Amino acid sequence: MRLRAAINLGDGAGSQSMFEVAAGDAAVLAALATCKSDAHRSFWLYAKHPDLFDRAGDIDHFERQSAQAQQHDLGC
Repeated sequence: MRLRAAINLGDGAGSQSMFEVAAGDAAVLAALATCKSDAHRSFWLYAKHPDLFDRAGDIDHFERQSAQAQQHDLGC
């Protein structure tokens, strides 16, 4: 299940969530910035900082679900 979450975070929206949770830690931010892709960032965060990974997953899930809910409410 957590590996599936790592795959889900491996896109632009997921990357934004990862940078958001790492904002308070300069070392983590620097490491994320040096990763070669969004998927690399996701797996790196999963392996090195599981607590931040979980928070990023929660933020990403909320953002994706709220966008879908808004579309549903608007009838799109």
